[in-house]
Order: sequence, then structure tokens, then C-alpha cells
Amino acid sequence: MSRQKQQLGQELRQRLSPIMMQTMKLIETPITDLEEVIRREVDENPSLEIEFQDEHLDFDNEVEDEQDYDGEDYYEKSTYFLADNYEKTLMVDDTFQETLKRQLQALPITERDRFIAEYLLGNLDENGFIEGDNQTIANDLLLTYNIKILPDEIEKILTTIVQQLEPFGIGARNLRESWLIQLENKERNKNNVLATTIIKDYYTELKKRDFDKIKRKLSITSEELQEAIRTIAKLNRKPGYVESIWEEAASQIIPDFIITNTGNSLQLSLNNKFLPKLIINPEDEELFNQFQEKKRKEVDSSDDKFIADNVKKAKEFIEILADRDLTLIKIMSAILEYQKQYFLSGDEIEIKPMILQDIANKVKVDISTVSRATSKKYVDTPFGIIPLKHLFSEAIGDEGTSSREVKQVLQNIIQEESKKKPLSDEQLVAALKEKGYSIARRTVAKYREELSIPVARLRKEI
Repeated sequence: MSRQKQQLGQELRQRLSPIMMQTMKLIETPITDLEEVIRREVDENPSLEIEFQDEHLDFDNEVEDEQDYDGEDYYEKSTYFLADNYEKTLMVDDTFQETLKRQLQALPITERDRFIAEYLLGNLDENGFIEGDNQTIANDLLLTYNIKILPDEIEKILTTIVQQLEPFGIGARNLRESWLIQLENKERNKNNVLATTIIKDYYTELKKRDFDKIKRKLSITSEELQEAIRTIAKLNRKPGYVESIWEEAASQIIPDFIITNTGNSLQLSLNNKFLPKLIINPEDEELFNQFQEKKRKEVDSSDDKFIADNVKKAKEFIEILADRDLTLIKIMSAILEYQKQYFLSGDEIEIKPMILQDIANKVKVDISTVSRATSKKYVDTPFGIIPLKHLFSEAIGDEGTSSREVKQVLQNIIQEESKKKPLSDEQLVAALKEKGYSIARRTVAKYREELSIPVARLRKEI
């Protein structure tokens, strides 16, 4: 099966033209990075220029509709502007990412390993956990960057490089692995060793609060167990979440999309108003047109060919930007239609179960395209800026209830519980059932952990 997957990845790469590969990269590129990509392209191509306009920009005009994104005249119609004037737009968690990257730069590793490690850092979720399995990451590196790497190599770079960065615990697959990484980097005293053993060998019992079994299996006293539990409770559940950084980031996000409620309907637009407007050097374009129209039987000089090639590349880049925007607007339009009630009300209960495949089917694109289009993207709504991945959740049971809805109700129940007599997971199951949600106890425990809510015993206030 592994060989078949590798062969499939090679076949896909062979079918992708350089233009298609660049389009895929730009689809994945968030608005925070797009200006740099555009300026780098301008620096490398003398036929591609930025048109600076002095006239006052009209911020009240609606962004062009989907049909306006035409590749042929894109550089004349679409407008890219600088991103540092939009009142809601700043940098997204640059402080945290840059801190990690600076640590990488100080390590004596190869450039290849450094590049892959940075790519893995880009796959961290807001909690600092890695998203995607090793095979998926390897496939993405092959398709996007033409880097051939085995899943085992991914695992090695993850464990020996990424997971050694501070704050310890980032790059883990789950909470259990993150806790073990954190403990590995603490002093090796008796209590920390015991906490490590409990998490490593008795994690299921720990989640079930089966403390008697843990004491019996490890032959330890209640005092020793309590001390170990206190140590575990102090471990970071979200090593990628630094409160001061994320609070700052929340007010410093550049949304990729903007949704406005006009009272009669919801209007969707791309946040392209602050990126540089691109034009092609008129003299170079005239030379290119003459060459294309065969007014010349042959190129007069190597300089002419150089210019013609640059104009061709410039046109291709502008076309790629148009394709990117068209793809993004189609996918976001499908999401808006799918989650219309949520965007109207702002109530998370209204978020319908929705997975990547649902949008892929609706837009008739590959699921990987939807994944790239929604990765690290944000939408500005009438009730705040939210990450697109916040809108995706699986259905629970046959009733079409979203896991996000259940989590919201669960969180509300726990917030309203008596702090002196917090509800056990079994009692939470019963409370959810009273509200019309039939959820298994293990699912309740899973959702509680994902909400970073400790067990009842640790929630109790004395």
C-alpha cells in the first residue's frame, strides 16, 4: 500500500504543470503572505510592475463579483493594495512562529531538514499540535515543493527537531504525547518519573479516574498518586497557545474574506484591497504582442527574447492570481451557502456539520484544493474574525447534529454546574440527554478534553 501511495503521488506530480503547481501554492497562501509573494515576483521579473495610484481609494465600493475575476484582463480589473492600513489587519501569530523559526536557525541541521521543519511548524494548530499524518505531509511536500521524503523521515524530523523546540510539547500528535514531551524536559525526580509512567502506561485509567487501579498496579500510596496528579495538572494542555500572543493575534488578523450583512442579503468579497496592483511594462508588452502576432519572423536579439519570456511569465503570474481568487471565492461562496444561518446569527449552535468533502462536492474540485483554500484562512464577519477551520465539524449520529454544537452545549452545562459538586462525565451524559443530545460517555470525555476542561475532581473548588 505504501508503494502504491508513493506511485500515486509521483503520477499526480507528473500530471501537474509548473503553472498548476504554482497555482496550488498560491491557493494555500494566506493574505498575510501574499503581498510578499507578489513583491518577490516583481523583483525577479523586470516586465512585471506595481502601479502606484494617488487617487483616494473608495472603501465603500463592493468588491467585484465572481464573474469579474477574469484572467485575461485581471491585472487591469483587480486591485491589490498594501495590507497595513486595514483597521482589522495585522500579522497572525508571527511572534510565536518567528520565535520557533529563530530556534530552528540556531540548530546545526541541513537546509533540507530546516525547510521541512519549518513546513511542519506551519502545520501546527492553535494548540501547538501537528495536523495531518506523516503520509499526508509527505504527499503535500511532493506535490507542492517536489520534495521526496518518506513518512519515517518526517517522523524523525518531527521528534528530533520540532519537538525539541520551546515551549516544550509543541509538535505532538495529541495531548498525551505533548505531556510526555514536557515531562521529558523536566528534572528527572521521583515525582516526574511517576507522572511520566502514569501518562505513558496508564493514560486510559487516568482519563477514567481509576486511581485505585493505578495505585494497585504501581504499588504506590495515595499521597504519591496525588502528588503525581498535581504535577500532571500543571502541564500545559495547549503548548502552542500563549495567552498574551494569541490575545494580541486575535486583534492582528488579516482576514482573507469579508462577509457583510446588508440587511437583505450577505455579501462576500475577497480582502484584496490592500495588495499592490500589478501591471505589465507597456513597452515590454508591445514587444511581446509583436512577437506573438508574428510581425517579426525571428527575435532580433537575445535581449528581445529575454523580454518576451519575462512578459510571458508576468502574464502567467497574473493569470495564476486570477485563478487563485476565482477558486477561493467559489469555495468560500459554497461555505457561506452551507453555513448561511450561522453567518446571519453568529450563534455557533447554527454551525451545521460540514467536512471538506462536502464543499469539494459542491464546488466540484478535489478535496485537497478545499483543504489548501481553507488552510490558515480567516473570514471577517459582522460578529468578528474567525478561522475557516472553525466552520468544519463532523455530524454526530443520524440526526445531523454537529460536534461543535454538542461541545458548545457541554461547555455551557459545565459553566453552570456547582463548583463544589462538579458533574462527572456520567452526569454530563445525563444532562446532555435532558437537552436532547444522546452522546456516549467516552464521547463526552473526548469533547471535554478537547475543550481543555479537566475531570470533575480537578474542577472541584474547596
